Amino acid sequence: MGVLGLTPFLQKNYPEVIKRLPDRLRSFRGKTIVIDGTLITQRLHFASMPWDHRHVLGWYKILQELKDSGVSAICVFDGQERNQAKAREAARRKEVRNLAVARGSIEVERLKRLRKLIGLVEECAQRKERERGGAVSALRGIVLGGRKGDAGVGGGEPVPPPESTPPPPEFQILGDIPSAFTSLYFEYCQSIPKLTSLSPKSPSPSSPTPAAQDEQESTIDQEQEQAEYAMSKQQLQLMVDEGKVWDDLIADQPKSRLRIVSAEPKKEIKPMVKLFPPRIDVAKATLISLAEKSSLISESYERRNNPPTAQTFEESKEIIRALGVPCLDSAGAYEAEALAASLVINGHADYVASEDTDVLVYEAPLIRNITSRAEPLTIVSGSNIRTVLDLSRASFIDFALLLGTDFSQRIKNIGPQRALKLIHLYGSIEAIIQQERKYSPRLPEKAYLEQVEVARGVFRTLPEVPDLSLLKARESDTEAVGEILQKYGLHRASGYEWDYDAALEGNYFEDNPSAR
Repeated sequence: MGVLGLTPFLQKNYPEVIKRLPDRLRSFRGKTIVIDGTLITQRLHFASMPWDHRHVLGWYKILQELKDSGVSAICVFDGQERNQAKAREAARRKEVRNLAVARGSIEVERLKRLRKLIGLVEECAQRKERERGGAVSALRGIVLGGRKGDAGVGGGEPVPPPESTPPPPEFQILGDIPSAFTSLYFEYCQSIPKLTSLSPKSPSPSSPTPAAQDEQESTIDQEQEQAEYAMSKQQLQLMVDEGKVWDDLIADQPKSRLRIVSAEPKKEIKPMVKLFPPRIDVAKATLISLAEKSSLISESYERRNNPPTAQTFEESKEIIRALGVPCLDSAGAYEAEALAASLVINGHADYVASEDTDVLVYEAPLIRNITSRAEPLTIVSGSNIRTVLDLSRASFIDFALLLGTDFSQRIKNIGPQRALKLIHLYGSIEAIIQQERKYSPRLPEKAYLEQVEVARGVFRTLPEVPDLSLLKARESDTEAVGEILQKYGLHRASGYEWDYDAALEGNYFEDNPSAR
């Protein structure tokens, strides 16, 4: 969603093109801002806030703040048609979503298992010492019996299903606890191959670049890989830690503890043993910590795996229109940011509010952080960037395509610094490929250049301005606004001070604005 690596490149090398406005919207009194409605709705939907219709509440708050600051707004949304040039990116996102669904399912199963195991450990701790020792001894037999010569949990073959493993005699006095332990351990063993099959390899360390100016180049290729790896790495660590709990549960009681207990006066031995059963106190604390971590990951996947629906967007448009703000859908294969840029470039608005840096390739001025009250707004002008980089319109588009967009793939080992240098030397992507054979596209050359030409067309062409009557603001319908808030159970919440930072924390739909 945007030009990969453009923002950090500008921050480091051309910070003067990024202007910060601490007084935020007060700087835009009397101006008109076109808001990328699709992106903002997505962010509000994925917010970690307690209301089911938080997107409606979020829009109400944002538009009220604009009104209070004397700023006019126009909201634009993606239309029904999708740009075929973005098919590759759409397919990639679908694959990522499917992977997230699978990982989320595994995490839900883990959380249930951990909670059951906590209860089971608590039950064991309340039993008599002899019963407890028998349970641990029998559990040790189950766990070790399910391995083939490996001392680590999960190192050998998993134990057979619980129904095919009759509880040892020692477990009979504990009722259902033996079979429960067996079942949970079996579930854990079964989860290992499921999770490891869905986990990408750790991003490999990159080789150092020959020149200091190219220090960013070697990391660009790994950014998407690292983003995908981060959540999976947390899940893998939980798997390892859960295995350690099983090891702790079946471990022999430390000799030092046994010696200390035997040295105590006779009447004090039993209370100590009851309060500190072998390994159970440590295991319980560890399990509680693991369950808390698993719960956070499960919640993150739950949000990620439930994207906004058509109804979500319609409900957002409902409150926008009730507040008197013009609300448009882009026509044809154009996306919202293209229509927003067209309105600004054709003089019908002053700025585009979005996090999508595609706007800059259209050379419209972009406002960022409009949804983060705690942070200053920033303004970046695409035309100013082109001037500072000393590029023509055509070479500026090619520079952006070399960095990577939703419409074009990057060429390996060409990041912002090297891309700018090569564009200055050769002027176009075709010339770079011909003159610098060591930089080969990932696709066959012909297919890549066809992709580049389509992407150029996306950024060269702006949608037509719609009927101007659609851009006129109306008076806010106070009664309709109240009815909408009431309908969605938000009437009281409308007075709530929306925490934009909390709302937008996390990266639930793989849009990291700081990287673009």
